[in-house]
Amino acid sequence: MIPHRHDAYGTIAPWYDVCTAPLLRRARQRVTSICLERGWGRVLDIGCGTGVQLALLRAAGIEAVGLDASPAMLRRAARRLGGSRGLVLGGRAGENGSREPSRESWRERAREPSQEPAGQGAAGGFCLPFARGAFDAALLALVLHESGEGEALFREALRLAPKVLIVEWRMPERNLDLPLQPLVFLLERLAGREHWRRFRAFAATGWLRGMADRCGAVFLSEEPLAARALALAEYAARVPAQETEGPRISSG
Repeated sequence: MIPHRHDAYGTIAPWYDVCTAPLLRRARQRVTSICLERGWGRVLDIGCGTGVQLALLRAAGIEAVGLDASPAMLRRAARRLGGSRGLVLGGRAGENGSREPSRESWRERAREPSQEPAGQGAAGGFCLPFARGAFDAALLALVLHESGEGEALFREALRLAPKVLIVEWRMPERNLDLPLQPLVFLLERLAGREHWRRFRAFAATGWLRGMADRCGAVFLSEEPLAARALALAEYAARVPAQETEGPRISSG
């Protein structure tokens, strides 16, 4: 395990659910519903935290794997889920010797770590230990704005699954459209100087839509949640042109 002093969520893990449950309850329900509607049988929750979303997905019969960089959060997730099966401690490549994929009896494509070279399989230095296309969908819930390397995570999610669901703060459009926007900014400011810096960078570079454009993701849908403070968006990996062309017919 990563030493506790290096775990950014080590202190707040016991209080995380109390603080976020009212805000994320509807989003988590919608994520579960969408996964069922789309028939996604294998879902990766990147930044799974204390495992609330994983519990909902598994209760719905979905094979859900959770990955998080915080040992404290994963310990709470393991208690919630009745064991550490399908929970992976993950982060940047070479950051800590303990950050190895757990060897669980998942389906073969999800179980084997990627052998792709850094910069392709390990986007931006991230080492998410799964093969390309290992999942039907990947989830990023309130991760991109605070990671500091959201684009690398977004690209890695697109590598691991053809569809990506994202729960993130919405860009303010009108003062009356986002009544909770001042509260959002207050919460991010209270989270600390580094967290606030990352949030400001996320906002300054175009919020979720800007990040998705830079990652080459294809926008599919978006719905507002939590009094329009949050967005639940679905994106797809862009299919290379050669894969979208039909078979060539020779005239000779």
